Amino acid sequence: MRVGWIEFYNTLPFKSAVLKKDFTIVKGVPSFINNLIYNGNVDIGIISSGEYIQHFDKYFILPDISISSYKDVYSVVLVSDVPIEDIQYVCLSKDSKTSNFLIQVIFNKFFQRKIRFGFSDEFLKCGTVLIGNKALEYKNRYKYVYDLSKIWFSYTKLPFVFALWCVRKDFYEKHPQKVNIFKNKLKSSVKSFFKEEISTYPDNIKTYLENLDFSLSKEHILSLKLFSSYLHELNLIKDLPEFNFIKS
Repeated sequence: MRVGWIEFYNTLPFKSAVLKKDFTIVKGVPSFINNLIYNGNVDIGIISSGEYIQHFDKYFILPDISISSYKDVYSVVLVSDVPIEDIQYVCLSKDSKTSNFLIQVIFNKFFQRKIRFGFSDEFLKCGTVLIGNKALEYKNRYKYVYDLSKIWFSYTKLPFVFALWCVRKDFYEKHPQKVNIFKNKLKSSVKSFFKEEISTYPDNIKTYLENLDFSLSKEHILSLKLFSSYLHELNLIKDLPEFNFIKS
C-alpha cells in the first residue's frame, strides 16, 4: 500500500500509524500528494479537502478523522505589509489547493471584493497565502497576519476542514480490509499521541496541535458542503461533490 504523507506539524498525531515498514511512504507538500493520488501513484493519503471536492468521483473518505479547526488555525494565513482592505492582489500558495480555494471564497463571497489572484509576489498592495510549517515560521515577519480559518468561522460559525484521509476507489474495492485496518490505526494514533506523546514537544507546538481538531463530524461535513457550494458558485469546481465514505 502506497501512502501519501505530508511532514507538517499538523500531521504529527497520525505519525505512529503511518511510518511503518509495511507501507511504502511517499512524502511531499499537499499539492504534490494531491497530484500523486489523483494520478494513481499513491493509493491512500492525507489530501487537501479541495482535492476531494474537485475530484470526489475518484475517492472514498476515511471516516472520523481530518485536520480541521474552529476559529484560528495559525498555520494557514494571509500575510501582507498592507491592511486587508487595501490588498489588491493575492499571491497564492504553490503548496496548497484548499487554502487557495478558501482565500478566493473569502474575498469574493465574504468580502464581496473583486481582486486578482496569481502566483507572483511582485505586485504592490499584495497579500500572500502561507501554509503549514512555513506559515508558523515566517508569518511574524509581516505587518499584517490574517488567519483564514478564523475568517471562515466568523462568517459561517462552522469548523473549517483543511485535509481528509482519502483512498482511491479502485484500490479500496480490491483491499477494503487493509484500508479499514489502516483507518483504525490512524484513529488510535491520534488518541495515543495526545495521551502519551504530545508532552515531549515544545510548548509552541503543543499549543498549536491542541488547538486543532482531528475529528470529522456531521458539522464538518456541513462545512465542506457549504465550502463546495461557494466554489461551485465561483466556477472553481465543475460539480457539487458527494461525500462518500469507506464502509467500517
